[in-house]
Amino acid sequence: MSSPIIGFNSYVDIAICMVIQQSDCRNLCQSVLERGEDKETRESTLDPTETAFETSPQGRLRLEWSDRIKEWQSLYPDNGPRVENWTSLKEFVFGVFFLQHPISAMSLWNVMQTFYALDHSVCCTSKESRDRPAEWESMPPFEYLEASRVEKRWRTSLQNLKKEIENENNEDAPLPRMHFGVKTLEDAYEELRRSLSANLRGVKLVDSMLEQIKVATGRRFSMIDTYLNLDKNHSGRKNAGKAVKIAMGSSTLSFNFYMMTYS
Repeated sequence: MSSPIIGFNSYVDIAICMVIQQSDCRNLCQSVLERGEDKETRESTLDPTETAFETSPQGRLRLEWSDRIKEWQSLYPDNGPRVENWTSLKEFVFGVFFLQHPISAMSLWNVMQTFYALDHSVCCTSKESRDRPAEWESMPPFEYLEASRVEKRWRTSLQNLKKEIENENNEDAPLPRMHFGVKTLEDAYEELRRSLSANLRGVKLVDSMLEQIKVATGRRFSMIDTYLNLDKNHSGRKNAGKAVKIAMGSSTLSFNFYMMTYS
């Protein structure tokens, strides 16, 4: 299965057309800003990617992707080893995947951005706590999806949020954004599944990619459901029930992810 020859400007156009919308990124990242930081602190601690999507015009986004694609083409002048010949996700390199299959790669890019945004929604409770989720974004994507330290941080952060809800100190501040992130991740996953099915049908590694994303998604949704629920007799149960409903919503796909992963 050979990839068509694609010119540099076409690569950039594909990326710009498919990259998750600026408004979506802004909404997903906004949960971090709702944790009580003042405006000056927020502006000083925004990571460069957030700042680019939040405040920059379309030209800045095009420049960002142009630089990124130039670097990939410099590293892999022959587009790198064939994706179809990869036998393990340990061989996965996003730049190579993009150069050979840019449409599917951008669908994967959007999935990963929603994972990262959910990390910020759940885990960034202070200026100090922002550094670690930002570091996760530099990890190879499928290594990140399996990282135990990411799940450990999620559990700790959700336990802390649960305590706030129990004490009625924080009924739902980050939760609408968390729900938006859950729904956006579901949508991005479905788009990736369709793209891989259309563009890489029959490639064995595709099943591994989708399965690992599905498992990572199921674990995160499961943690939201588990840690934001309270004991039946707890006085804060009403707030916790509201928290789960706001965070998870009523999407059928959320339930399906959970059941497929843990049934």
